[in-house]
Amino acid sequence: MESDINGTEDKKSFKKEVNYTVRSLFLYELVMFTTVVVCSVFSILIVMMSNRNISDRDYDALIASIGENGWSSILGIALGLIVILIYRKRELLKTDLTVVHKKMNKSTFVKILFVFMSVQTLFSLVGIFAELILNNFGYTMLGQIETATATSTTVSMFLYASFLGPITEEIVFRGAMLRSFQKFGKLFAIIMSSILFGVFHSNFIQGLFAAVVGLILGYVAMEYSFKWAVLIHIINNFVFSDVLGFLIKGLPEDDQNLITTFINAIFFIVGMIVLIMNRKKLITYLRENKSPKHQYKYTFTALWVILFIAVNIFLALDGIEKLI
Repeated sequence: MESDINGTEDKKSFKKEVNYTVRSLFLYELVMFTTVVVCSVFSILIVMMSNRNISDRDYDALIASIGENGWSSILGIALGLIVILIYRKRELLKTDLTVVHKKMNKSTFVKILFVFMSVQTLFSLVGIFAELILNNFGYTMLGQIETATATSTTVSMFLYASFLGPITEEIVFRGAMLRSFQKFGKLFAIIMSSILFGVFHSNFIQGLFAAVVGLILGYVAMEYSFKWAVLIHIINNFVFSDVLGFLIKGLPEDDQNLITTFINAIFFIVGMIVLIMNRKKLITYLRENKSPKHQYKYTFTALWVILFIAVNIFLALDGIEKLI
């Protein structure tokens, strides 16, 4: 049952629960990050101990190869999920990932997929616009854009980026986070889980994209079921990132850009048509499920929410570099 903090939930208990929820997410991210760093440092030490005369070129190649190795990330999400399981306990498997509301049909799924993929166009335009602004001040965020659009180059990274990563992210955000916030309202849960999802990426451009598509994935998980959100996420990462990237990688760069632009344009046009045709339903849904504004105020003044956002903004700032 949904509850209003002006009624059965007071401000203190509301903030306490929000802090508890976001703290678990913060610990999940910390475990992931620490695991990847420790594995990377360990790999570097092994190579350097076996070859003390390693050149700068070989060292750079080593760093690049570590970045393309997905096994440390896979271990990181596996250990991180233990934190989420401890936090949600039985609820994670009992309700978070199994609850089903409405039945999904093929027509609805295709429409939602087009709306989801239409965000790619927004993502591209915002990336170009942000880069132009930064360039005027002598900075660049091309590294962040390339990270967000990069395709997998190793089997381990392919498994992580296309399947294990999306599944884990859905467990955490459309499972644990969404259902934790649901008692305060459907729309509040969808919005908060999507914002946290975007911030979690520690990348301004990718984070914006993740926050927007998080709204769609949150709606799907809330109104249909968790499994459909997982499927859409995997289709995006597997089909429209790794598979498409593999198929066109041998083409000239201009041809690659033309193909991806054409595909994104089709998705954008159809996606916008779907939204326009269903605008009344969307407006009604937003009106019926809106939560009191003070819930957002109390949420974003909660200690662990502030810390989580601040740390990830700091990490994202590290991706903005001076132009050479």
